[in-house]
Amino acid sequence: MLASVLGFIITLFAINIIGLKIDAVGNKIMHLNNTSNIFFWIIAYSSLNLFRGIKWHSKVINYLSSLSLLIYVIHENILFRSKIRPLIWNVINTYFGGDNVLIWIGIYVLALFLASYVVAIIYDIFLRKLIRKITDYLYRGFVALFHKFEKLIIKEV
Repeated sequence: MLASVLGFIITLFAINIIGLKIDAVGNKIMHLNNTSNIFFWIIAYSSLNLFRGIKWHSKVINYLSSLSLLIYVIHENILFRSKIRPLIWNVINTYFGGDNVLIWIGIYVLALFLASYVVAIIYDIFLRKLIRKITDYLYRGFVALFHKFEKLIIKEV
């Protein structure tokens, strides 16, 4: 990880220094800041490798992390993104203006994070078992239907 961080920094400085001398290289620094940069891949892989062996024993952290996919689904669904988020920003802009936009972004992110957690916890308490039973029932039905279809196909071949 240290080698890849140093490689990224050295490459950054090298492109900046070369860019001062050669105009064609001067605007290429942003090409390093993307997901195809090999140093970012090595940093990400080594970070995951470092934290892979750590076992968390906190019930609160484990419970909250088990809800992370649900939280993502709640706040990044198409209805929220296309209808509710623009409405919230319109209300903020109308009533509070754009003077303190960074503060409003921070408040919005924190409120969205907390609201998503609350909705995820409510779902977990009241609906998870019911949804699990329904999906298990549907799954068994689809598997039985698939096996019947499979037998029909095998007989015809």
